[in-house]
Amino acid sequence: MVQDTASPGPTKIRAVIVCPGGRHFEGGISRAMDYLATAFEQRPDAPQVRIVDPRGTGSLVWSPFFLMRAAAVVAWLFATAKADILHINVSVGASTARKSIIALVARMVGAPYLVHIHSGRYHHFYRGLPRPVRAFTRSMLTRAARVVVLGAEWRAFVVDEVGIDPDRVVVMHNAVPGPAIIERREDASKPPKILFLGRLGQGKGVPELIEALATPRIAALSWTAVLAGDGDIEAYRTAAAERGIGDRIAFPGWVGPDTVRELLSSADIMVLPSHHEGLPMSVLEGMAYGLTVVSTPVGAIGEAIDNGVSGLLVPPGDVEALADALGRVISDADLRRLLSNGARTAFLEGFDVNGYATRMAALYAACLADSRH
Repeated sequence: MVQDTASPGPTKIRAVIVCPGGRHFEGGISRAMDYLATAFEQRPDAPQVRIVDPRGTGSLVWSPFFLMRAAAVVAWLFATAKADILHINVSVGASTARKSIIALVARMVGAPYLVHIHSGRYHHFYRGLPRPVRAFTRSMLTRAARVVVLGAEWRAFVVDEVGIDPDRVVVMHNAVPGPAIIERREDASKPPKILFLGRLGQGKGVPELIEALATPRIAALSWTAVLAGDGDIEAYRTAAAERGIGDRIAFPGWVGPDTVRELLSSADIMVLPSHHEGLPMSVLEGMAYGLTVVSTPVGAIGEAIDNGVSGLLVPPGDVEALADALGRVISDADLRRLLSNGARTAFLEGFDVNGYATRMAALYAACLADSRH
């Protein structure tokens, strides 16, 4: 699948973004690139973006066909001078294999490219690769014009372990759009609403979240919750019912962008007790909507959330600490208001997609300038 955005102007950079599933697939990479492309579309001088899908949105059985098509499109666009810069988004597993092939094709046709690493476990994944596969992956990274990472942890990894020149490594935190004005009015007659957005599974800390909400001191408080996402939905619905809180938690499954915005607008607390992350979109979206964020300091979350100022951070896997943090924000409206204001301020200062789009456009220009020298 190939998707064009924006109309080309005489001075526009023509960028090709390689993104699994295109703009509207489930997952953080697709959402991040959709936000970026939308921000570009709203600016007359922004890069023209063409999104190429190397995976497909259905069964992985068809992924090789999408990969072959994506490689052919990339080769044709750059061989015929119809594109300027290639933006390769990469995660763990088969994603790295697909993108390494795309990067090889880019080198064959002389296309400058940047590699954008998204997974919070990429360093662990890289270390476990068989030596020939690791060498192929390393060639993708070392020959990129820039390597974009989500935080300091991965900058250290690509510099110290992969051997990338520090001047070619860019830390660029994820970013999201947000409402211009927050119009949430607290209603003391309604219980605080807790929101979880993400895949329901152990890696996102959902077992601990169910346990924390079911602890007697938290169950005794007034609250409701929505756990929205795909994954082991029925298992967690059953777990909540067995612990006596099933009637207070909604499990709508995966929800689209419009529903996500509705949930964010109506919630009070964003919770994401993950064991490992990059920089999750749901935490940033919670900040954008002025929610009180309760999360864990994994990945780059600690670079986005100042504990006690713009949210509360608890150790991953610690049910008691999670229950304590939830109890504090459920029962204390003043604390919620303080953390909400801190989260919104942090979003406006560093995680608004408009600033992100400006930085990405400048990065494209820098890559192109280097390639012409």
